[in-house]
Amino acid sequence: MAAASSVLFAEDGLDAKSVDAEAAAPIVETGAPSGDAEAELDEFVVSAYRFDSGPLDSPVNSTFIDRKKIAASPFSNVAEVLRGYGNINFRSVTGSMASGDLGMRGFGENSQTRILIMVDGQKFNRADMGSINWLQIPLSDVDNIEILRGPQSALYGSSAEAGVIKITTRKAKEDGMSFEGRASYGSYQTYNLSAHATGRTGDYFFTLTLDDFNSDGWRKNSANDAKSANLSLGWDINENNTVVVTGNYTDSHISYPGALSLRQYNEDPRQSDGKGAYSDSKDGIYTATLTTKSSIGEGAVGFGGNFRDIFWTMGGRSKNFQWSGTFTPRYKFDVGDDAHLLVGFDGAYDDIDFKKYYMDTPYIKSFANAGRISLAPYVGGDYSPVEGLTFSAAGRYDAARLRVDNTDYLENSIKPIETVIVGGKPYSYPNPNYPPQANSRTSYRKSMWQDGFSANFGINYELRKDTSVFFKFDRIYHYPTTDEVATYQGAVLVYPNGELVNFNYDLKPETGQNYEIGVKHITGNWTLVASAYMMNLDNEISYYEYKDSEGETSWLNTNLPPTTRIGFDLEARYDSKCWGASVMLSGVRAVFDEGRFDGNEIPLVPNYRGTASVYVKPLEWITLSVRATVLSEQYVGSDYANTISKIPAYALLDFQADFNFCRYGSVFFAIENALDKKYISCAWASGYYPGMGRMLKAGLNLRF
Repeated sequence: MAAASSVLFAEDGLDAKSVDAEAAAPIVETGAPSGDAEAELDEFVVSAYRFDSGPLDSPVNSTFIDRKKIAASPFSNVAEVLRGYGNINFRSVTGSMASGDLGMRGFGENSQTRILIMVDGQKFNRADMGSINWLQIPLSDVDNIEILRGPQSALYGSSAEAGVIKITTRKAKEDGMSFEGRASYGSYQTYNLSAHATGRTGDYFFTLTLDDFNSDGWRKNSANDAKSANLSLGWDINENNTVVVTGNYTDSHISYPGALSLRQYNEDPRQSDGKGAYSDSKDGIYTATLTTKSSIGEGAVGFGGNFRDIFWTMGGRSKNFQWSGTFTPRYKFDVGDDAHLLVGFDGAYDDIDFKKYYMDTPYIKSFANAGRISLAPYVGGDYSPVEGLTFSAAGRYDAARLRVDNTDYLENSIKPIETVIVGGKPYSYPNPNYPPQANSRTSYRKSMWQDGFSANFGINYELRKDTSVFFKFDRIYHYPTTDEVATYQGAVLVYPNGELVNFNYDLKPETGQNYEIGVKHITGNWTLVASAYMMNLDNEISYYEYKDSEGETSWLNTNLPPTTRIGFDLEARYDSKCWGASVMLSGVRAVFDEGRFDGNEIPLVPNYRGTASVYVKPLEWITLSVRATVLSEQYVGSDYANTISKIPAYALLDFQADFNFCRYGSVFFAIENALDKKYISCAWASGYYPGMGRMLKAGLNLRF
């Protein structure tokens, strides 16, 4: 629970080598009374604006979660850390934390498409609306997680509309070898085994992590498991240049217990719809980063690639193979002693191959290939005309071309052999309509360019050495995902006039403005970060349910009327050697401004979410902690009219005990949702998805 009193800013995905904290960070007043022991604070890196800055100089509300906190947690994956330590909303349809959507800054449905996830400086999000597979990133390989709250479109691109989550994997920092092992076991046959080795000799360094996770799941038909391997290799070419290559491979299985009716939920939230849907996925992410320094500045050239090969049985049997490649050069120039200029470029290519099978046969009903190229140059900088006052600004141009080639076969032409029953006996004969014939209504080959600008401007002023205030303005730009524009994965979209939609040229990118003010107060024992914002959006994209011209229920990805979000984010923390406490609270009112839903709240957006924790150390080697999480009520998905009963508010309570019995090892015991609170994680009018019940965990950590 260490607080953040000294901050060292570094570039995306780069490793922060050990430095003397007093020499690296600005001096701040402790504010602690005489004789009051300060907490032992860890160094950490923050890279909110993709160029160096001091701890109180960036106009961004951010949270940093360091390795020490991650290692001491009872959590099994990154999503659990983000929910428990970052106060980020998590919605799951699996009854577990294996797969699901994050929510920030008042976004509801498809909120995961508005949060940029980065691993070692490279984009981790998929090109479509697919959820992140959180089992792919083992916690044993994570060095730190940084949460940037609010729009970051100008420097990070279209996906950073609500914020950015930056995950940095572990790198060797000192000569020699070290080994770590972790084993944990919990309720529902849940276990996690991991081994981590790291080493450095001279200019060469490496890390290797192996991880095995398995759980039968809290609900029926909710088992999930993953096996992953992670390798990082690095070389300090000289004192000014370093190259690091990382690779990950994960083989995972996730079961989907399905939605429940409200009656079923009240009877038994652990039951399943019995359909036994699941997905099997093979995933990988790879990065290569060259960092460099010179007399005029510093920069990096990054290459990244990730892939997912997934087979699933939801809504039929389908296979989706997609891969992405990224190229991200950037350089920060020193312009005198008081200014910096950042120039960069984000280029990416996404490719998706999709196959849908006919019923339970091996025959293909439809197949598609989608390709998207995106190009985004950006420029930013900061200037300090007087001590304590910093101006920052950035601008970006985003352009993306989407091309989709989709073939959908007529059902009576798919199977080469037809079978009929005559007199109770089956008779087979060649299908006269074979080979498969394309359906001209639903098959197509189309493409579209979309482009736009984003920008931001910030002012940061240090009131004194430990306190600053800031203002920021963002112009937001967000273009739709591949499957929001094109129907190639089995969804049937219909215009209100009854016309089928296969490629939605009418779907516009989201644009808007964000205004934010904030304050930061950082001392030896105290951390306070608070900000208030107002976000106005035009053409917000949603998967909208409506009645077509014949009165039938239909669906369409469409642009909504203008929306407004007014909210705040607060983090307050006190740490000492004997005890500490923290509170994180986010509140937002997200409403429609015009149209038939004027004044109504946006579905799946709780008005507030908060976490509060307290820890005590009765002995130096014992830490006891308790954490409470509260979430307000919210409207179910797609309920724009606000006529369906809300998802009820809930509060959860967690306990944890840590025993560091020696310098080489520790054990922990934890109870999550200790009161076994029954609650709904998310819901649509068609069904409810229960949250997880009480979970008991115990674990052992070893270090050599």
